[in-house]
Amino acid sequence: MRRRRLGRDGPELSVLGLGSWKAGGSWVYGLGEVRDEDSIATIRHGLDRGVNWIDTAPVYGGGRSEEVVGRAIAGRDQVLVNTKCGHKLAPDGKSTYVDTSPESVRAECEESLRRLRRDHVDIYQFHLPDAERPPEESWATLVELRDEGRVRWIGASNWSADALAHCEAVGHVDVAEPQYNLMHREIEVDLLPWANANGTGVVVYETQQTGLLSGSFSREHLKSLPPDDFRRGFADFQEPQLSNALALVDRIRAVAEGLGVSVSELVIGYALAHPAITGAIVGASSIGQIDGWIAAGDLELDEETTRELADIATAAGYPTAGIEGYTSIDSRASGAEQ
Repeated sequence: MRRRRLGRDGPELSVLGLGSWKAGGSWVYGLGEVRDEDSIATIRHGLDRGVNWIDTAPVYGGGRSEEVVGRAIAGRDQVLVNTKCGHKLAPDGKSTYVDTSPESVRAECEESLRRLRRDHVDIYQFHLPDAERPPEESWATLVELRDEGRVRWIGASNWSADALAHCEAVGHVDVAEPQYNLMHREIEVDLLPWANANGTGVVVYETQQTGLLSGSFSREHLKSLPPDDFRRGFADFQEPQLSNALALVDRIRAVAEGLGVSVSELVIGYALAHPAITGAIVGASSIGQIDGWIAAGDLELDEETTRELADIATAAGYPTAGIEGYTSIDSRASGAEQ
């Protein structure tokens, strides 16, 4: 599998990273239970197929995902782990909250190291913005952890280019982790140009929009989901958005068939084609799911194809229209809601 350097001085990552969200089991989002043994087998299969990094977080199952990852990679010292902090599971186990205070971050780091069975975290990121603190205040703690050797590279998931710029003034931002797919291309406006200009690597998640762009999702599949599955409440999975998305997939499928690849491979390939993107996190809860998208790691799309896909998305009502989901630092400080 192809590899790319993360930012200006980060590690070499396989262009596909394995997401271990589902290894946490059925926690807040009704993901359904999965046996730890199956998760471990899936992770090891991904590593055997050329993946060299795994994405996890302590909030996934209240630490269960990190524990499973730790077991799966035991003895494989070359595997890189990307985990996070600041997004915490509430005591009731049914909700989450954000806390990026120095005390909380340091405590989370130590707990992650214990669960992962390691003496350092390779890539450590804030999971979500903390509306209660200026980003540079929280960022200073990650810089300290990097200086101390507890973590090696630091970043932020779901933070705006505006927030990352404030962090960069305190210490270099090694990586950003935003959502990116053909339905949600907002980061093309400012986050990706900012990252490219500042030597910050970018790893993206939800390239298949939680399965909606996988090519196998249908209304029947939606009806079969458990009542507490989080997708039942997402706007993209409600009418008329669902019909619009499925129509988009049909047009993507026509392009995929012309290239002799699957829909999953093509939509992942679109994300990897952007020059500012280092890699894509792709989830799997079975060996078969990995085999369904792993070939995307060697798929290189030409400019004509990426432009065609972008045009298809725009015509379907998914243009690059700006970062509506983010609030600037200044407006947060003034009390605006995020």
